[in-house]
Amino acid sequence: MASGQSLPLVSFQRPQNSKDHQTFLYRSKKLVVRRAQPFTISLSLKNGGFETGTGQMSFTVQTGPYQTTFPLSNQEPKNAWGAVLTSSEPRLLDITIFSPPNAIIGLYSLTLQFANDNRPITLGEFILLFNPWSPGDTVFLGDEAQRQEYVMNDYGVIFQGNYKWIQAVSWNYGQFEESIVDICLALLDHSINFFGNPNADYSQRGDPAYVSRVISAMVNANDDNGVVLGKWDGDFTDGTKPTDWNGSVALLRQWQANGFKPVKYGQCWVFAGVLCTVMRSLGIPTRVISNFESAHDANGDLIIDQYFDKDGKHLKEKSEDSIWNFHCWNECWMARLDLSTFYNGWQVVDATPQEPSNGIFCCGPAPVKAIKEGIVNIQYDSIFAYGEVNADIVSWVITKGKMEKVNTDTATIGKNISTKGVGTNERVDVTYTYKYNEGSAEERNSYQNALQHLH
Repeated sequence: MASGQSLPLVSFQRPQNSKDHQTFLYRSKKLVVRRAQPFTISLSLKNGGFETGTGQMSFTVQTGPYQTTFPLSNQEPKNAWGAVLTSSEPRLLDITIFSPPNAIIGLYSLTLQFANDNRPITLGEFILLFNPWSPGDTVFLGDEAQRQEYVMNDYGVIFQGNYKWIQAVSWNYGQFEESIVDICLALLDHSINFFGNPNADYSQRGDPAYVSRVISAMVNANDDNGVVLGKWDGDFTDGTKPTDWNGSVALLRQWQANGFKPVKYGQCWVFAGVLCTVMRSLGIPTRVISNFESAHDANGDLIIDQYFDKDGKHLKEKSEDSIWNFHCWNECWMARLDLSTFYNGWQVVDATPQEPSNGIFCCGPAPVKAIKEGIVNIQYDSIFAYGEVNADIVSWVITKGKMEKVNTDTATIGKNISTKGVGTNERVDVTYTYKYNEGSAEERNSYQNALQHLH
């Protein structure tokens, strides 16, 4: 142990570590760092000195049920937890802590153990996030301007209206505000996945595909007392009208203050705004997408059926399918380790509760590249996302109980798919990333490819 039986004092060197890890904006009392990037702590003694030989000291990090112990070493570990002595004085040690690029994200405790003393010493807690600055991380994003926009920007605009009249609505993401990162981590601890099997849930929290899917379920309230309760018509007086929200911070704090009970009320842009806050706070590059003339294909046949009587009256009650003037979802940037490298990049993640996926109201991550090519038989919910942007509309006339197909519209669904530009509030059209030009042979080939994957 430290000679003289003195307990060491610890400094997490928050100012320098926060600067090095691009976490200096987090208003947290805890150190916030990113995985796959070392951070330094200092241990000091008022009396006596340290014994720093090999095997004299070891550290343990723990999050939830998972813990890892590693000795103080003279060599940097390779893709693993480790501790290296970087400077030494009789009463002061600087120690660099390393984490692997696939480490579980979350709140960690750090303890110290001396070889000749079986009493562990608690040094403190830190929060470990995804790291889009690290090439080894599955959320690595190589462009600094995009990292600043999709991770660090805490303000944005969301596009609404209709495809002929698009307007920008301001949204405060506030991912660095006080308590927000803690609330974002609490979302994971209140999920169905966690309550069903905490060990399995924690073991997958290093995978952004898994985390984004859990968060897409937890942002809506349908299955799990998630953050926002959706409501699309009627009386909103027992809550807040969706149009009155202008940011995520109040929603997330109210969810926590309510004892982790849903906040009333939200619609698609609210779900998308909150999910964007959570994902950016956790370190996953994320942006909000607005799709105009957006289809809700309830039965997954890539056809929006519309029924009319002989006088041309639209019989909306005859079909569960619908078309929204606009619909918002998110794209999250990640490598898909469960798929081929072709599908790396932007993934559709949608927190608006529309259709259940594996029994839970969540959607995604679905690779945007797969959607464009009509490859709808891969994880997750690619077929639903494809229908939102490229379903066909089939019109039927009902006369004396008989149905006659009168028109097929292949071009209306999925117009002016939009997002905020990098470093600007200007609208950027990303329709080309989701679909080929309407009327082109490539677009029809994609649609036929999608139909073939239905069977």
